[in-house]
Amino acid sequence: MLSDTSPSQTIGLSFLEIITIFIAGLLNNQIIWFVLAILVGYAFCRSAKQAATAGAGFAVFAIVMYLFFSFMFGAHAPQSNSTTPINLITLLARTAEWLLLSAIGGTVGGLVGFTARTRPGVLLVLPLFIVARLALNGVFSWQSPISAIQNIVFVLIGLFSIAYTLLKWRASRQIPYSSA
Repeated sequence: MLSDTSPSQTIGLSFLEIITIFIAGLLNNQIIWFVLAILVGYAFCRSAKQAATAGAGFAVFAIVMYLFFSFMFGAHAPQSNSTTPINLITLLARTAEWLLLSAIGGTVGGLVGFTARTRPGVLLVLPLFIVARLALNGVFSWQSPISAIQNIVFVLIGLFSIAYTLLKWRASRQIPYSSA
C-alpha cells in the first residue's frame, strides 16, 4: 500500500506525489484512527455505551478498509516479517488479532471522547498514546522527510490536546467576575 511505505527521499517526486503520500500516511495511521474515534465519541454520542460502540465500529471499519485495499493492491496484509509464505490459518489469526485490537482501541477512543465532554483531563491519554506509538516506530520513522513531517503533525496533535485540556481546566477554575 502507498501509505505503508514512504520513500526515503523526496528527490524525483512531484509536489502532488509528496502530498498524496503524506495524506495517505496520515490517514493510514493508528494515531489518526484513535483521534477520529475520540472525535466520534465527543461529537456524536449521547451515552458511554454509544461512544464505545461507535468508536469500536469506526476502528473496525478503518482496519477492514485497510485490509481490503491492501488485498486489492497486491499486499497481503497483515504480513509476516519472514520470507516464508503465510498459510491461511496464520492469515486469519493475524486478521482477527488486528480486528480485535482495533475494536479495543476504538472503544477506548470513543469512551475518551465521550468522557472528555465533562472531564477534559482524560484527553491526556492522547499525548501518551502518541508518545508510545512514536517510541514503537523508533528512530527509523524520522529518517524519511515525509514520515518525519507526519511525526511532527502527531506531536502537534498531542500538544494541542494538552493545551486544550489545560485551557478547559483553567476555565473551570475561574471565578466569575462580580462588580460588588
